[in-house]
Formats: sequence, C-alpha cells, structure tokens
Amino acid sequence: MFFEQAKASTKNRPKFRDITEKIKQKTYLSITNKFIICLRTGMFFIVEKMWINILKGEIEKMYKPKKVESKLLIYQKYTDLIDYGYNLLVKYPKTEKYALSSSIRNSMFETLRLILYANKIADKYSRIKILNKIDAEIAMQGFYVRFSYKQKYISSKNYLEWSRRLEEIGKILGGWIKACLKE
Repeated sequence: MFFEQAKASTKNRPKFRDITEKIKQKTYLSITNKFIICLRTGMFFIVEKMWINILKGEIEKMYKPKKVESKLLIYQKYTDLIDYGYNLLVKYPKTEKYALSSSIRNSMFETLRLILYANKIADKYSRIKILNKIDAEIAMQGFYVRFSYKQKYISSKNYLEWSRRLEEIGKILGGWIKACLKE
C-alpha cells in the first residue's frame, strides 16, 4: 500500500510549499533521508534530498529553544548581586526590617522578574519598555544603597562593592537597550 502511494504520479504529490506548511502545522510525524510520513493519513511521500535538508532545517528552527536565562550575562550578574545584597540585608537593624530592607528586597526580586520577562518578549518596543523599567528599578536600588550607607547600615567597603555591581549591571543593561534600538 505504501509503495503504491509512493509510486503515484508526480501530479498527485504535494508541492514543497504545501509540505512545509503542513510541517509548520505539525501534521507530519517523521522525515527521513528519502520520504516524509504523514501523521494523520499514514501516507508517505518521496521527496528529493535537497528538500529533505531544507525541511529538516525548518523543523529545527521551529523547535529550537529560546535563549536560556542562565546564559544571559545580566541574569548571572544580577543573581550574584541578589546573593551579595541579601547577605547584607540580614545585618540591617530590626527597625528597618519591614521598611528599607523590605523595599530593597522587593525591588531586587522585581528587577530579576523583569529581566527574565524582557528576555522572553519578541516585540522590540515592548522589550525596550521593560528594559527602561529595569533601568528605573536599578536607579532606585542605587538610591537605597546610598541611603543605607548614610544611615550607617552598611560599611563603606560594602557600599562601594554594591554600587560597583549595580553600575556594572547598568552598563550591561545600556548595551542591551542600544542593541534593541538598532534592530
């Protein structure tokens, strides 16, 4: 039965465009070196080797995973900043536990959430909007760190290190924004 279908005249065979469209609709199960097996009907079609390679490329594009968060430099740097800042927040006085310390903690986690969200957005303008929100959150965190230093909740060494990390993340973020504007 399969061989009879394969030997059918070229008039009955689907065009390359039709096959790629059906692959995008996920109606084909398997592509080998010589033929394509249809998932719904069980039919298979003999296709030229050149087409097979192109179709395999199309499928790889469809199922290629998006960027992985752990590979983003800004994600890695920011999680390191959260670890560093969280260890310092534990040392804040009890009077600031639910005020300044809580605000810093919430801002850090909100920024991390926005970084992950910006990485997943495909629309350039929406991504730039989210990146600007991240920039504003980082500026606010810079204020929190300065205020903590002035109130003597952190030492000058901790202040310099925390500020340096925020500045480094800000530079990476600026590069990301510029890259989005060039697209």
